[in-house]
Amino acid sequence: MPITAGALWTSNPAFQDREGEWWVLTTVGLYHFAATEDVATLDQGRPAGRLYRPATVSKAIRSFTFSKIRKARLWISTRDPDPARWGLCTWDRSTGTFHYFSEADGFPSQKAVSAFAEDQNGSLWLGMVDGGVLRYAQGRFSEVAAGLASSLVTAVHADRQGRIWIASSQSGITIVNPNAAQLQFKNLTISEGLTSNNIRSLAEDSHGNVYAGTARGVDRISSDMARVTHYSIANGLAGDFVIAAFRDSRGTLWFGTPSGLSRLAPDERTAEAPAPIRLSGLRIAGESRPISRAGQHADFESRTIAWPEQSTDRFLRD
Repeated sequence: MPITAGALWTSNPAFQDREGEWWVLTTVGLYHFAATEDVATLDQGRPAGRLYRPATVSKAIRSFTFSKIRKARLWISTRDPDPARWGLCTWDRSTGTFHYFSEADGFPSQKAVSAFAEDQNGSLWLGMVDGGVLRYAQGRFSEVAAGLASSLVTAVHADRQGRIWIASSQSGITIVNPNAAQLQFKNLTISEGLTSNNIRSLAEDSHGNVYAGTARGVDRISSDMARVTHYSIANGLAGDFVIAAFRDSRGTLWFGTPSGLSRLAPDERTAEAPAPIRLSGLRIAGESRPISRAGQHADFESRTIAWPEQSTDRFLRD
């Protein structure tokens, strides 16, 4: 791979497929490396091959990002200085050929995909560079909802409950249940307790809690979306601008920042339900408010998320 190869800072250009092989999408083409479990060895050997788009498109493709193997196909989203060359294609492993999507498939022209996720029904959810979300099902693309995620979609995640989480650079997180008869959307922003509306990455632990990497650290959202816990450099996080999040096969969470890499091993406490809260008194701005003399249970069902608490867990920095 030439030393001139690079990638956009907002991209996620490296991907390991189900066969253990590596794919690297760069500004000078798509590279394919043989299977290895040690990514550090990739720079010690030559790539198994290099794949380009057809001659009608410049080889100096500015890859925007994301590669995904689905049913033996590699999905590739690309960007070029010329928006007319933006698009989406797949590479078929069995035939070694590309397929390019167009308006005939329902894919809009001059658009690029920035994030992918596959739901439990096998449909693909695609977040777009300039905002918006598409769903690919039964061989066609369709817009999920007009005006959804009006800014860059930075991450799309399918959780263990089947819900789709859509993160953007300005609008926080939108959650949708794809199995509902009629799609309904729940928005999480700073108004609901997130520390920033600039969400850069998403990951989920083995207890079903979702971790949002933001421009101000990491927010852990409980699986019932009732609580959020905030992590920052005070917890050992390498940096507050969290551009990547990933859970490995052992359940360890990894967070990438421009300042370094951090890892977190969630403990069993993250799965515990909080003890019921009983209020014995209430003051707002120093003024007492009526409450039962015997006290009463707090009901937070009407609130999506309580104001974030600072976690006492510690990150390990690599």
